[in-house]
Amino acid sequence: NFRNYSFDELFFDEVQSDSESDTDSDDGSQTETSEASQKSTPECQKEIEKLIMNCVDLILATAASVLSLPCRQCFFSGSNVVLSAMSHRQENKERELNNSLREIVTKIRTAKLCSEICDRLLEGVFEYINALIFNELMAESECCTAEIGLNIKLVLSQLSEWMATSSVLHEITSEECYSTELQQRLLPLTHAANALVVLPNVTMDDFSSDDDLFDTFSALSVVQLHQLVQQFTFTLKSREEISPAIKQTIQQHTDEIQRHEDDVFFEFPFYMEPSNPTSPRK
Repeated sequence: NFRNYSFDELFFDEVQSDSESDTDSDDGSQTETSEASQKSTPECQKEIEKLIMNCVDLILATAASVLSLPCRQCFFSGSNVVLSAMSHRQENKERELNNSLREIVTKIRTAKLCSEICDRLLEGVFEYINALIFNELMAESECCTAEIGLNIKLVLSQLSEWMATSSVLHEITSEECYSTELQQRLLPLTHAANALVVLPNVTMDDFSSDDDLFDTFSALSVVQLHQLVQQFTFTLKSREEISPAIKQTIQQHTDEIQRHEDDVFFEFPFYMEPSNPTSPRK
């Protein structure tokens, strides 16, 4: 969780430590460092904040529009939308988000930052995307449908393909970042989409135990899964409902724990929040 760190700790402590290690190497030579790591901390921080501003603007221009009211019908299989037109618009949304991510990694590459900072920036971008869409699901019952779940899964599939094939992404980040960490940042949204698609089509008999049910969607807390189930809405195109037995099981486990209203939402990376002094969003 990025909230565990200050801005300097998140972006500079490890980089400065690595730089000191390079300087103290046995042969007395200093390894080549990025342009950003050679700059003073205030100068580098200003440059990173500008990058973050550009990243957030690009995400909001695409990921946020996916869940905005004018776009819900075309992106989320609105019942009054012709299938072919819906499919075309769906592809456009996937393409727009991929294009924004390509632009983000290109901007980060142009800044010539070291790989540690690139990793953290990209992880923050994907954590932001996860929170942006996931929180909308938690807040809006009209978004909690099997159709929406399926379409989110399609978008996430496109993002996974992009992460696996983007040469620019692989160039500026570590293998652990692009092969594991970025996927982990989207795991809660992935499990939420899976729940919207799977739960209306199964019963408790399909799970070996209560734990099996919760393990299937392990990236969600009991409270988040409960919120998703309670908000689930069937549509004209998808009339299946979540079985009462599944709802009752989740309700029982939710009643056994202390919970707060904010427990259902994911926090944004602290440096992307409107309330943060260094936030790019005003």
